[in-house]
Amino acid sequence: MATMPPENTNGNFAYANTANRAVGGLSVRILPVIKLGEREFRPYPDWEWLLWYCFSPKLERGSSGQLFDGFDPTSGRFTYMGHTQPYIAAGLVTLNASTEEFVDDDRDLRFTYEEATEAIRSLIRVAPTSPTSAAIDAQEGQAGA
Repeated sequence: MATMPPENTNGNFAYANTANRAVGGLSVRILPVIKLGEREFRPYPDWEWLLWYCFSPKLERGSSGQLFDGFDPTSGRFTYMGHTQPYIAAGLVTLNASTEEFVDDDRDLRFTYEEATEAIRSLIRVAPTSPTSAAIDAQEGQAGA
């Protein structure tokens, strides 16, 4: 089962340089930390995934370390510069062989990369908007500003 740590209460999940260029996409590297027991965790850098988002229209210019936060994995929503950020496409890319296995014999714990991928896929929902509705919403927001 995959979860977000409860300590990450504001849902920070990415930083990007959006200060000096048009940004139409974001990719987030996911590295697992495996819970072995009560308050016992192991980073597992052998496995990784890539979560990506595409935006239309492009993102508003921000800072060189602009925060993406408010991430709610159950709805697929997050915020950028204080506002819910619509996106038109998103996906999860696997970067390892599905048969690779995590094994901890001391705890009789073992599962495959494919099982971990399914757990992440079940946790992280995506909710893209259509390009047309995202563009209309952005234009209406700019007209009211």
